[in-house]
Amino acid sequence: SSGINAEYGEDWQNFYQVEPRSFNSTATPEQLALVLGGTMCMWGEHVDNSNIVSRFWPRASAPAERLWSEGTLTDVKFMEPRIEAHRCRMVYRGYPAEPTLSRGHCQVEYSWTKHR
Repeated sequence: SSGINAEYGEDWQNFYQVEPRSFNSTATPEQLALVLGGTMCMWGEHVDNSNIVSRFWPRASAPAERLWSEGTLTDVKFMEPRIEAHRCRMVYRGYPAEPTLSRGHCQVEYSWTKHR
């Protein structure tokens, strides 16, 4: 999980470039092939029950994509439209997902009154 710690803002761009299988420089290719998943951490000094879901999602999508994709997939610009579209899908489905980019918006925004 080295380098995959969510905070806020566009931090997902930093951990999107982390190779999730680089945790052990002495591992053989056979050992690395045994990696079945990963964990993303969330620090607590900026998070409580009121914002954990919105802060964590869709940021966790970035390391998830890295875990199931080829190791050469590290281009943040290539990921930007996909993570923004995913954020909009989440908002549309009722998740209060924070914006992942300082620009852009969804056609539908989350409404607290709609989901009480």
